[in-house]
Amino acid sequence: MNKQITISKTRAEDAATVAVLVGELLQEIMQRIGVAAFNFDLEQTTSRLEDFIEKEKNFVFAAKDGDETVGFVSVCVLRFMPKELSGQWRSYMSLQRIARKE
Repeated sequence: MNKQITISKTRAEDAATVAVLVGELLQEIMQRIGVAAFNFDLEQTTSRLEDFIEKEKNFVFAAKDGDETVGFVSVCVLRFMPKELSGQWRSYMSLQRIARKE
């Protein structure tokens, strides 16, 4: 195993590799919680990722150890705050202000 991990922005052609990692992550979550909480479809996930990456709906970065993709992070930029999240966001921000004061 190489000790040099590199992080780079993915392209649409990387979607299939990232989709496999998404499936592995969801499987691990379900094993840990003991609930079949996700209905993962590799083909559908790959297609959605390609679309998200091409249209920059999400920015996906892959961690690579040499030629092997070993992880990813996906960042979604919200251009607006959905009403159902606005209360959660205010609560989060309040907690952040409290934490900084302590």
